[in-house]
Amino acid sequence: MASIRRAVDETRAYTDRIDIPENRPQSLLRRKSIVHILDHVMRLVHRDTQSQRIELILDDSKLDPLSSELLSLIDALLTSPEASRIEPKLDELRRNMRDQLHLIRADTISMTASRRLASAQALIRLDAVRWLHRVAYHLWRISVHLPELKREPEASQTPAKEG
Repeated sequence: MASIRRAVDETRAYTDRIDIPENRPQSLLRRKSIVHILDHVMRLVHRDTQSQRIELILDDSKLDPLSSELLSLIDALLTSPEASRIEPKLDELRRNMRDQLHLIRADTISMTASRRLASAQALIRLDAVRWLHRVAYHLWRISVHLPELKREPEASQTPAKEG
């Protein structure tokens, strides 16, 4: 993860050094997309440090289908030449996770109230399902901004010489 943090920092510093005139809106949009992507990548790097939540997700059978689908979409996002094809699937998954979050939360609290689950374990489980949703959200936002980087920037607009 340290190498990813370094890469993000270097990319941010490089992006900051590029001077884009106001009359190049497409280039400005590309820069905005880069900043958005870097922000979401840093949030994912932070999420990666939360090992207790990750371990619970791997051990929880109710979270397994959601995490398996997320892993499949991560693989597709990393290997597909067209992020725009993955974006609707990530959007659907994060919406589904948001809905599941409410159901899992209600189920977890009920299990805790009836003493079928210890409250400490319940709180970790609730954190884990929120973690999963947030990871899906950040990946979805990255997939929204990636296509902007593939668009061609406008040609340099130099005034025509009068002859």
